[in-house]
Amino acid sequence: MKEVDGKRSLSRSIAFLSDFENVNYCLVDSFDGIDYARFDDVLCATPSQTFNEMLANYDNMVETIDEQSLIEGLARYYFSHGRSFDGLAIKPENLARFNFCL
Repeated sequence: MKEVDGKRSLSRSIAFLSDFENVNYCLVDSFDGIDYARFDDVLCATPSQTFNEMLANYDNMVETIDEQSLIEGLARYYFSHGRSFDGLAIKPENLARFNFCL
C-alpha cells in the first residue's frame, strides 16, 4: 500500500488511471466497512460492494455512473450465477432500488 496525503491507495501502478474522467476514484483512510477481494497485490471491490455503491448513487447516475453499466452488471451477475442473485449482499437501504432495477 502507498500513502497519498495520509490516505492509503490501492496500488502505485494504477496512478495513471486518473486520466479517465468516467472512473470514480476514492482514497480511503481505512478499508474497514469496504467489501473487497485481494488478487495478488491489488484490492478489488466485490460485486456486492460495487452494486451497493451504484444503487446508493442511483439518483446521481448521470454524474457518477452509467445506468447501463448497472443493468448490464446485474444481468451478467445473474446469468453467471445460475440465473440467481444468491450470494449478492444488497444492503437494506438499497433493496427498493435493486428490486426496481429488476
